[in-house]
Order: sequence, then structure tokens, then C-alpha cells
Amino acid sequence: MSMTTLKALECAKGQTLVCYYYPACPQPDLTLGNDKHSDPVFFTILLQDQSGGLQIMHNNQWVAVEPIERGLAVNVGDFLQILSNDKFVSVNHRVLASKTGPRMSVACFFNSAEPSKMIGPIKDFTSEENPPLYKEFLVSDYTKMFLTKPLDKSSLDFFRL
Repeated sequence: MSMTTLKALECAKGQTLVCYYYPACPQPDLTLGNDKHSDPVFFTILLQDQSGGLQIMHNNQWVAVEPIERGLAVNVGDFLQILSNDKFVSVNHRVLASKTGPRMSVACFFNSAEPSKMIGPIKDFTSEENPPLYKEFLVSDYTKMFLTKPLDKSSLDFFRL
């Protein structure tokens, strides 16, 4: 994939910085800090404190992402999965509530700043043997689907061919 292609897609033009605060929960088995989801962006860089709680889905099991002091976690987002035609796969993740706390983290989401930008598999990742797996769509349409979809569904499913 050429740098020209990535620059034209403006993958990191829009950046959103979000700080999360999860207070201690007296009954963590009755709640979830943040339910299962993947990020509707190109990628996410996460700085988490040492209390843990972040889990990713790996081989159909939830696996704890152990915090590394001064380390960053990088999650592939839905848009990178679509652009790469599933060569890179977005990560389903969640945050568990905990009796100990608080848990704090900072996430930087990298996305297209333009809601009118078209997204779809790029030619570098498609061929006759490897046809596009997703239709092209507007960033704004994906965002709308992400915000209104049922909790048990992935936004990716609505754009899959």
C-alpha cells in the first residue's frame, strides 16, 4: 500500500481524545464498565492506568490486556478492517467494572474528519481472487449505524457484501 493512498484517505486527519473514569463498583458482577464493541475509526491508541479491566476477544474468549507501565495499547478499528478488506481485523473489546478503583484511561481515536468521505476496500487489498468484502459508504452513514445499531450487532455486518 502506498503512502499516497493513505494520505488521500486522510486516515488520521480527525483525532478525538477521550478520558475515561470508572469509579470503584461495589457489585461489579451486576454491571459492565463498557460493553463489547469495536471502534468505528481507523485505529485507537490507548493509555490505561495499572488497574486493568480492558479485555479483548481472542479465539472466542475474553482475554485481559495487562497494563504495561508507560505502555500504549493500539487497537485496529473498523475502518482499517474495511480498507484492508479484512487483512487487518478490528478488535472487539470491553471494560470490566471492578471493586477496586477508580480506573482511568485515555484514548485517542484516529478517523477521517470528513463525514462526506467515502470508505471502502482499497485496490491494493482486492483482486479477482480476493474480491471486495464491503461496499463503499460515507463515513457519516457508518457513524449513524454505529450509534443506532442493536448492541449485539457489529456495524461491519451492515456494510458487508
